[in-house]
Amino acid sequence: MKRGRGRWMFVLGLVLVGCGTAPVTGSTEAGGTAALSSLAVGSSGTLDPAYGERGVASLEGHRTWLARALVQSDGQVVMVGHGAKGGQLTSFLRRLTAGGQPDMAFNDSGATTFLGTTAMAALQCPQGANRYNDWGAECQDPQRIVVARSSADNDGLTLSRLLPSGQPDPSFGVRGQVAPGLSVGEVLAVLIQSDGKVVVVGSGGLARFRRGGEADPTFGTNGFAALAVSGWIQDVVMDPAERFLVLTNAADGTAARTQVQRLTQTGQPDPGYGTGGQTTLDFGPSGTGQTLLVLNTGRVVVGGTGGLWRLLPGGAPDSTFGTAGHATLEAADGGDFVISGLVQDQQNRLTASVLTSERFAPTLQGNLARFRPNGTLDPSFGSSGLSHVALCPPCTATNGLAEFSAVAVLKNGRLLGLGTGGRRSGFSNLIAARMFP
Repeated sequence: MKRGRGRWMFVLGLVLVGCGTAPVTGSTEAGGTAALSSLAVGSSGTLDPAYGERGVASLEGHRTWLARALVQSDGQVVMVGHGAKGGQLTSFLRRLTAGGQPDMAFNDSGATTFLGTTAMAALQCPQGANRYNDWGAECQDPQRIVVARSSADNDGLTLSRLLPSGQPDPSFGVRGQVAPGLSVGEVLAVLIQSDGKVVVVGSGGLARFRRGGEADPTFGTNGFAALAVSGWIQDVVMDPAERFLVLTNAADGTAARTQVQRLTQTGQPDPGYGTGGQTTLDFGPSGTGQTLLVLNTGRVVVGGTGGLWRLLPGGAPDSTFGTAGHATLEAADGGDFVISGLVQDQQNRLTASVLTSERFAPTLQGNLARFRPNGTLDPSFGSSGLSHVALCPPCTATNGLAEFSAVAVLKNGRLLGLGTGGRRSGFSNLIAARMFP
C-alpha cells in the first residue's frame, strides 16, 4: 500500500528473467552514505535458476500493478493485483507455486476476481494463533486468505475468507463473505493479530473483527477507530506488543513531511511515543517515507527517498545507525533513490528493494541493497552491498517499465524481489524473482 509521487506506489510484486547483467559498482562512505553508479551481480544477490524461468516467475495481467504479495510458509506466493477489466477497477488474486510457476488450480481457474473494488489481503492460520516470521504467517495447517475490499465509492466494506484452494470458505459468513456494516474508506491493508482477529486499515481509520467477521466492540468505538492524519497513510505495521505503527506523508507548504505515530492495542493514539505521540522524519524537501519494518529488537526502520531511518522502540532516532539515526543512499545521476520495501532475514540482516530514476530509462533494473547494523552497505552482498537484475521480458527497450517494489525472505534464506513489469501502456505482468542471499 505505497503511495508514491503520483497517486500510488504499490508494494510487493515481482521480477522478470534477467537478460544479462549490467556492470555496477557501489562504494560505501562514512556516515552510512553509499554512492550508486552501476550494479554488478555477484554470487550473492544473483538469480536462482531453479525458480520460474531462469530465476524469474511472471503472471500476466492487463493494466495491472502489484498491490500486495503474501508469502505462504510453504513458499507459495499469493499476488494481489489491481487493474482494469471491462472499464471497472478490479482486484484479483493469483498464486505462484513454490517453484515459481502459475498455480492454475487456484480457485479452479488460476485467479479469484473482485470486480469494482479495491481489495487487500492477509494470511490467517485456520486454528490457534498466528505465528509470524518475515515471510508471513506460519501454521501447521495451510493458511486461509482474508480479503477486505471497499466499493468504488468507498462507502462499504466487505470481508471474504478463502480456503487454501482459493475458493470461498463456507464456514465464514454466508458463502465465505461478511458485510460488517462498517466503513473504513479506501482499504489500504489487512493485518492479522496473534489471536486471529482481523484489522482492516483504511483511509479513514482502522476496524477490528473477530475470526468470524463480527466487529470487535473492544476496539475503538464499536469496532472502529478513526485516525486523523494530515496527508495520507503510507504504511501500517504492528510491533511485538501488537500496537499499530502508522507511517504518513503530507505536503507542508513547499516541503514534504513524514511522520510515524503509534496507536495502542485498542486503536487509541499513544501519547508516550516519540514527541506527543509521533516522530517526524526528514527525507528531504520533496522526499517521502515509503515503508515500515519492525525489527526483532523492537526497533523500527523507515525506508523512503534517499535512504533509511532507524528508530528506538520509543520513537526516538537511533544514534547507532547512520548519522543520528539516518543512513543515506545517493544515486549517481542525482535522481531519486527510494527504499520501497524492507525485510529482515534469519540472520537479522536488513535487505531493501530500491527504486532509482533509472527505472524510467530503457535499461530496466531491479535493485536490492543489504545493510550492516550501523546502516552502511554490506559488502558481502552483490557488489559492495548492491545487487542488480536486468528486467527484460515482457518489457521492451523503448516502451517498458519494470521494478522491484518490495522484497521478502523465504524460510531457506533466499530472497524474493517483487514488483510489476510490462509495457507503459497495455499489458503488464506481476513478477517475482528468487535470488541467492
